[in-house]
Amino acid sequence: MFLKDVIGSNPIEHPCFLLAAWLTWALSTISVLASFYLSHLALRRAIAQIDDGTIYQQPVGGDFARWTAILNATGAILFLVGVCWISIFAGYNLSNKGVKNDRKETISTSTAAEATNLPTNSKKRQPTPPFNRGRLHPSTSPAATDRQ
Repeated sequence: MFLKDVIGSNPIEHPCFLLAAWLTWALSTISVLASFYLSHLALRRAIAQIDDGTIYQQPVGGDFARWTAILNATGAILFLVGVCWISIFAGYNLSNKGVKNDRKETISTSTAAEATNLPTNSKKRQPTPPFNRGRLHPSTSPAATDRQ
């Protein structure tokens, strides 16, 4: 559905950017899931450090806590890189979407009258202002307040 909305019926250009976006998002997801698991291990390690009384002699959570922070940052960076890849892909394909004009232009009534050299009505109809714009009830309109 996304591809159909972005590129329409035109052929896909530079699919490597789309593939790169999917791969970086997959790696980002794997990184975040691994950080969840390692944070669980870090918490267990911290509990063990408290029980042993070594919490103040060692880093809290040990290496698991450090790897959790690294994987969280990696997941965020990979997600942003994926956004860049999908933006580049969309940029290439959206710029080519307008090359093939999928829309058919229609002639408006005033243009049709001018094209056929028919006389047009000299009185142009003025658009009516929207009724009661920004007011909650017709009795709050300026005309209603003037009557009171």
